Order: sequence, then structure tokens, then C-alpha cells
Amino acid sequence: MGLRIGILTEKYAPDAGGLAVSAERLVSMLARAGHDVVVMTPSGKIPAGDVAHDVKDRVTVTRFGVHRNPGETLLEWNDIAVQARKKHQLDIFHALSASWSSWAAVHAGRWCGIPAVVSTRGADLDSAITDPARSAIVLWALEKAEAVTAPSVEIGKKVHTLAGDRAVYLVPPSVDAGIFRRLADAQEIRGKLGLGDSKVIGFAGEAKKRKGLVTLLKALGRLLEEDKSWKLVLAGALKREDAHLVAGWQKAHPALAKAVGLVPWKSAGELARVMNAMDVMAVPAVRTAGAAAVIEAMACETPVVVSDVPGLRGLVRANTTGLVVPPRDDAALADAVRRLTGDAELRTKLTTAGRAWALNEAAPEKERESLEHAYGRALGKGEQGKTVRFQVIPGQR
Repeated sequence: MGLRIGILTEKYAPDAGGLAVSAERLVSMLARAGHDVVVMTPSGKIPAGDVAHDVKDRVTVTRFGVHRNPGETLLEWNDIAVQARKKHQLDIFHALSASWSSWAAVHAGRWCGIPAVVSTRGADLDSAITDPARSAIVLWALEKAEAVTAPSVEIGKKVHTLAGDRAVYLVPPSVDAGIFRRLADAQEIRGKLGLGDSKVIGFAGEAKKRKGLVTLLKALGRLLEEDKSWKLVLAGALKREDAHLVAGWQKAHPALAKAVGLVPWKSAGELARVMNAMDVMAVPAVRTAGAAAVIEAMACETPVVVSDVPGLRGLVRANTTGLVVPPRDDAALADAVRRLTGDAELRTKLTTAGRAWALNEAAPEKERESLEHAYGRALGKGEQGKTVRFQVIPGQR
């Protein structure tokens, strides 16, 4: 018998960004498995105080307006969750990131007497615990949630250091390999995006400093010194407070300003098409990073270069499924990009292995079964199974 699940997420399709796409994929997956899902998400397109509902099959999406005061928005999110519990007889709340949504899910769960699960993603922990506005409520949510999940052991260890000696459930990210795949019209897509015969470095998600935007721009500069046909495509959105980094680079390179382009996307299908237009996907994150875009690129048979940071470390096996470079090393990144575009044999080897890895290790069934296990544990049933309990502080050997 399926569960009635309340999903709280800060972004949901058709919003842009990795969280929105991941949330929609997870909700669709749960609905196909026979669960009823109620999504609760804030929207800047709805006036504060207003609520809009969209019902389709087993999924109800509730969007509510954002207030100027974040605290007021949080309280309204809590109220909406409590109302959803009553209306839909929800069994469990699930926050899709360790941020604002985690507080709303756990608080509403304790108010209603049902369990709450908090899923940590890539860099959400780093962002939350260093933000005075969020750190206290996120720490409280991690400590009080009935279950916490992590996409990798390293990120699980971060939870362990923050929330004490508690169980963290390993829920590996997955990819829809039917959407994210090599497309026959990849060259045509490049033409429609205005890329033509350019050599393209791609990035997907919200481009920002901590995700390696500075390293990307510096590496692009190195490549352009040798070949003016290079372009950097930022697929998704540019973080507002980091937009000056791109503007500054373009001002310093006026003749090459068009070498950097932003390509918005709203659906997984649109993102897959953009990834097919890339020669290389690069994620040179400075610190912890989410893995979703990297896995999607691997499924598209687009070669990947990542930095050696938690969330990506171990996901990409160096010289087997992709290339790995040190963080903040633009020279190493440029060299890796050159290797991937200049060595057809290496490129084929890595993309073939990357696609095979995505099909086997990032299968949606694995993510669903692991998540259902975490739900079961939060509800007080099921075996210990996939529980990962960390006994040592991360960094110690």
C-alpha cells in the first residue's frame, strides 16, 4: 500500500535549476510507485498570502506566495503543511534540502504528530551552517527529524558532525536515462543554440563562485588564448550576487564577451538537449557539490571534468568515467578540457563507461528503494538495512 507523502522543496518545475528538476523527477518516481504526493513550494510569481493548487493523477502541487519577511514565509509554509496533513491525511513529511524547507517539514511534522525526513543534497549543508539566518533552524531540523538522508558517505559524515551520532540513510541520486541520453540531432541542437562549430565547455545548474565559476572563467581565458572558437555555456541560471564575475570577465575581454553565454532551461528534456550540445561538462566546484548534473551529463555521453571535492569525489572515477582535477586549479581544468577534445579514443572510452555507470549505479529503482527504506525507518518499521552510522569524525584516519 502506497504512502501519502508531503514534499517540501524550495524549487519545483517549471522553476529553473537542479533542485527543481530533481524534485520533479523524485515526485514522478514516487507517484509511479503508487504513492500519493503533495508538493508544497514557495513561488515568487504568486502574491504573498495567495495559494494555488494543481492536481494531476497522484500528485498535488501547492504553490504559495513569498513574503518580504523570510520568517513570515516560513510560518505560512508550516501552516500550509499542517493544512495538507489534515486534508490529505499525510503519513510523512519530506524536505528535499537542508535549508528553509527542513525547518518547515520537521516543525509541521512534530505539530501534527507524524515523522519528517530531511534529505541533504550537495552544498546545502555548507551554505546553511555558514548562514546566520539559517544555521540554527537547520541544525534543529537535522537533530529532530526522524530520518536524515545523504547522497554520499562523505556528505553523510558532514551530517554526523553537525547532528550527533545518529543514523544517516544513504539515498544515491538517480537519472532518467530515457531522457538523458545521446541524441541523434545533437549537431542540429548546437545550431539552434547559436554554437555552430564552436568548442563548448558546459556547466549546468546555478552558476556561482563556490561551484567554480571563477575557475571556469579563468580556464576559458587560457583556452581562448590558443583558439578563439571556445565558448562557455552556463545552462540554468547565474547567481545574482555572482553575476559581477561574468560581467567583470567580459569587461576584461571585450572582444571575447560573447564567448560566455547563459542558456535557461525549465525541463529535464530541455537540459538534456543542452548537454548534448556540449563538448565537455565541467563542474570545478570549490567545496562540496551536488552530483545530479554530472550524472545527467554522463548519461548523455557528454564527457565530464570535476574537481576533487565531497559530493563529486568517488562519483567520477579518474580516467575511467571522467577526469578529476584539483579545486581552484584553472590550468589543470584547461588541460583536462584539451585532453577530452583532442583525444577521440579517450573521449569514447570515458563516455561509454560513464553511460554504463549511470545505467547501473544511478538507476531510479535504487534511489526509490533507498528512500522508501528511510520512510519506513522514520515510520518505525523496516529493518536496519541501508543505515549508515558514522563512528568517526570526518577527516580522521
